[in-house]
Amino acid sequence: MSAVFLTSDLMISSTVTGAADRADVELRVVGSADAAIAKCQSSDSGVPASVNLVIVDLSLPGLRLEELVEAIEAGSATRPKIVAFGPHVHALRLDAARQAGCDEVMSRGQFHTAAEDVLKRFG
Repeated sequence: MSAVFLTSDLMISSTVTGAADRADVELRVVGSADAAIAKCQSSDSGVPASVNLVIVDLSLPGLRLEELVEAIEAGSATRPKIVAFGPHVHALRLDAARQAGCDEVMSRGQFHTAAEDVLKRFG
């Protein structure tokens, strides 16, 4: 099982990497939407990517979530689950993530508490 974590926050990436180790999920941390999309696309030989889960930190500067979700859907043989999280005070951003098609959207605190469970369920 494999997951991609899109974030620029070193503290949360360390926490999630530990959760992935405990959940026995291979986690690739990337800092750009383009890198996340590339990890989800089929290889040049046509072999489907083995990414089951994409975790998106909505605090990432310059993130265009709707475009990210569309690109992942278009480029993936099997669409991975997309889980997004962000500060609870950014209710509009969390709502936009739901509207963009994320499978689960939660506050940063909720995700921090549930990271290992999320990875076990989807990763």
